[in-house]
Amino acid sequence: LLLKYNPDNIVHFDLSINKDYYYPFAVPFPVSVSDIDYADPTLAAASTYRTHYVIKRYDGTLRAENGINNELNWKIVNESETLQPGVGYIITAVPVDGKAVIRIPLEFSDYWTIDGEQSDIGDGIDRSQISTIAHSGAAATAHPIHAGWNFIANPYLAKYEYDGSNITNAPAYASIPRYDFSAYDQVPLNTATLSPEYPFFVQVGSDATLKFATTGRRQAPASLRSTTNTTLQATLSITPQDDQTADHTTILINDTYTPAYEINADLEKMFGSAYTTALYTLSQEHRLAYNALSPQDAITPIPLGFRAAQEGEYTITLDNLNDLDNIESVNLFDAHTNQTINLLHFDYTFTTTRTQDDARFTVNFVSRSNTATNITDIPSPTTSTTKFIHNNQLYILKHGNIYNAQGQQIQ
Repeated sequence: LLLKYNPDNIVHFDLSINKDYYYPFAVPFPVSVSDIDYADPTLAAASTYRTHYVIKRYDGTLRAENGINNELNWKIVNESETLQPGVGYIITAVPVDGKAVIRIPLEFSDYWTIDGEQSDIGDGIDRSQISTIAHSGAAATAHPIHAGWNFIANPYLAKYEYDGSNITNAPAYASIPRYDFSAYDQVPLNTATLSPEYPFFVQVGSDATLKFATTGRRQAPASLRSTTNTTLQATLSITPQDDQTADHTTILINDTYTPAYEINADLEKMFGSAYTTALYTLSQEHRLAYNALSPQDAITPIPLGFRAAQEGEYTITLDNLNDLDNIESVNLFDAHTNQTINLLHFDYTFTTTRTQDDARFTVNFVSRSNTATNITDIPSPTTSTTKFIHNNQLYILKHGNIYNAQGQQIQ
């Protein structure tokens, strides 16, 4: 992404395009599709919209009606249409050499006040407000996982950090596609940094207008953000041997949650265009990136599925648990080896073919007041990484010895 200024108060929003990918993007002001073309005058003179390049938008109504269909749910934007701020789009191009720069002109002076705030230019539109729709249909009626999907974007030309109060009526999660749609980064909005003019998916349970306040336009370190401990949060990750394509999933435990899919508490695991490594839990056969459960449901085995992008070794790790005092064990069960391991103490490494498997693993949580007598760690760790707890903090010991209170070496 490159912004270029010129003396005519036009900002050129340049996108480097490869014909093999659709690229996600957004605009800060209304832009006519007919004004978008190749930056190279020679390519622009020979290009035809919908033949040499094309723009699409996501149709949440079709998703709610038909379920997941990555081809049908993306609709071509007509040349006579105008791209709107706060809405996400994707674009691809097929120039002769396979690569090109698409140029999107932005008339800078018309949409900004002298103080740098977005102006409504007399049309009554607040650029910092984005409308979202709780799309409904037959598929959404059958299961709410298909309802209310919107592809939107940070409306500001600055990174935006949500801190729990900056976005009114905000959904819980964002599904942010990687630039080539090979995978999605799925994060809670209260820890997300939203890039300028880069779209993401949200799921809403009711029609709402999201208000992006100016206070979110800052760079606050993540360590300074407030967190809540009312909900037990556990994050599990899967890492292949090359350590380059790790993925994670999160389980939330609270008395208010139910095993039914809840739009504000759960989130579907979204897969990209490539066969990438993935980890997720399953609820009613649906794959979830975030799974909210009651403590009673978390005691029972939760199906833990994975996708291995290549044959080899993979390691499942407990990356985070925000209430170590009250949890006795986080038990991972491997149906292939009939082993149970407490992820509080050890990581688990296993070997697999290139596959997607929803039946091999389960995970469950045992509280100190509910300790099972038939669950024990396997005799020795499966990797050289050992974990221990001290003062309600989880530590990883890669080299060294652990002694008990009597001075005996135990690890």
